[in-house]
Amino acid sequence: MSASRERKKRMSEEQAPAVQQRKPEKKKLSEGLLLLGVVVLILAIVFGSMAGYNAYWRHATVLTVGEHKVSTSELNYFLHSTVSQLVNTYSSYLSIIGLDPSVSLKDQNVPNSDENAEPQTWAAYLADSAKTMAVNYYTVLDDAEKNGYALTQEQLDKIEGQITTLSAYAKIYGYTADKYAENMFGSGCDVDGYREFLKLSYIYSDYISSQEYTADEISARYAQDPTEFDFVSYKLYTVRASAYVEKNEDGTTGEITDDARAEAKKAAEAMAKDFDESNESVTDGAEISKANVTNRINEDAANWLFGSSVKAGDVKLFEGEDVYYVVKFLSRTDNDYKTVNFLQIYLKNDSTDDSSSSSDSTTKTSAQKLSEIKAELEKDASEEKFTSLASTYSDNTTTTYTQTVHQSVSNQEVYAWLFDGKPAENEYKIFETSEGTYIVFFKGYDDTCKNLLVSNALRSEWLENLTKDAPYDYDAAKAEHCHLDYAINSAYNLNSNSSAS
Repeated sequence: MSASRERKKRMSEEQAPAVQQRKPEKKKLSEGLLLLGVVVLILAIVFGSMAGYNAYWRHATVLTVGEHKVSTSELNYFLHSTVSQLVNTYSSYLSIIGLDPSVSLKDQNVPNSDENAEPQTWAAYLADSAKTMAVNYYTVLDDAEKNGYALTQEQLDKIEGQITTLSAYAKIYGYTADKYAENMFGSGCDVDGYREFLKLSYIYSDYISSQEYTADEISARYAQDPTEFDFVSYKLYTVRASAYVEKNEDGTTGEITDDARAEAKKAAEAMAKDFDESNESVTDGAEISKANVTNRINEDAANWLFGSSVKAGDVKLFEGEDVYYVVKFLSRTDNDYKTVNFLQIYLKNDSTDDSSSSSDSTTKTSAQKLSEIKAELEKDASEEKFTSLASTYSDNTTTTYTQTVHQSVSNQEVYAWLFDGKPAENEYKIFETSEGTYIVFFKGYDDTCKNLLVSNALRSEWLENLTKDAPYDYDAAKAEHCHLDYAINSAYNLNSNSSAS
């Protein structure tokens, strides 16, 4: 073999291993890319499935009322409203009704006095309450549309005003309006959904209020049971057996004994024999309904106070559970007086606490504000001017009062002027007290309190008859995907611990 051929063979053999080593590298790279592709595909499937799962539950129909299909997201608006009402009613006393907002609603049951009853979680209870609310709203909507009822432009403008307010808050907190609505009401909720819920709410409340009744209908309903609508006034002396029990070393009340009960009853009997209105344990009950008397005292006392034979000055003793009530009847009224409409500006007196006073020399004192108001009203005492002044000066958020009843006016001088002073329409008067100043503008008289009470009862009965047999289909399991914990925490301004979709 020639030297040239020998060199070519040797070079070929030396190069061959190098070529063989490059092939595995190419194969390894292909497997890496393939593995990466598989991982990306799996993640896409997982997150796509999760997104699809969440989207499904956001749009899943949880309730059907007539032709209306309500999704889990739409039920969130009703749920938020239901929870807000609960929180507003009980505020920081939710523990009294057995609800702990720091614990998931799905992990605590509603207290039930019936031990044999099937336990129900707060989640299920509140979702069911939201369902009932939605059924009523859509049933009323259908009746309203059937009778040609529609929202006025003024009402639609008010709704847009609420949307504008929501958008303003969203901007303050750095969210889009839709994201803010979702944070407020739950997943899947947005501005458009909130707007539709507001429309539904307006129709519900206004359409019910639009139900009118004739004088004959009101008279006939009142005659069925006047005690439903009349009020009584009385003096009440209360004595508890616990007042005659010695305290334990830790300051708690000891066990109530028969001797303690006897002492309490003896004191009550003495008061019943000679009622002393100056006794510090005597309280006033002014214009109280029968239902409230039952709650405050007991049913026996309510029946006696509203009985036909009781007379002014009559006194009677009633026993409760380790408590004794002595009631002195004063009067009964059928509430046949005219309610009033008025505007009010309230100026709270300046604080005498120097530490709380403002160092800003531009801050006006209550006296300066009052002086400016007086000067403005001397020039123009119209309702329009008074309304403008109220929005500028009043320290009370509520400045417009309509169909106001006796119990709604706390200041006795204002009360006497509005109901007994016979003011002229568009007349105003200033009342200065130790705590603040009331500037009151009398707009005029309205319907009687009696008519309002009876009409409201008739409307409640109309609504009950309309909704009690309303057909619907509800899926409680799907309702579990609403933001149940989110709603209670949102109302409390807590962080949500809900994992609902």
